[in-house]
Amino acid sequence: MWDTLWIDANLATMAGPAPYGAIRDGGLSNADRDELMAVVSERAGVSKEEANKTLEKWEKQYREAKQQYDAALAKAEQKARDAAAATTSAISRVA
Repeated sequence: MWDTLWIDANLATMAGPAPYGAIRDGGLSNADRDELMAVVSERAGVSKEEANKTLEKWEKQYREAKQQYDAALAKAEQKARDAAAATTSAISRVA
């Protein structure tokens, strides 16, 4: 098994029309996922069904982490807007 699985990445394939073959928010096609499942199955010594369950677990963990990240980001952005509004208000009272 691996220690890390990189997802939601910006990839540089060094091929294609985009600079450096850039792929924003990279993901897996069904063929890529099948290949990953085969690799997990082989390297972990588990059946393809077990490898598929592992991939599903990783995908669920990713979705949950992404939701938490998005919520934290929205909260931080609101906090920054509130601080900017308070600062603007304080400056306008001084001026």
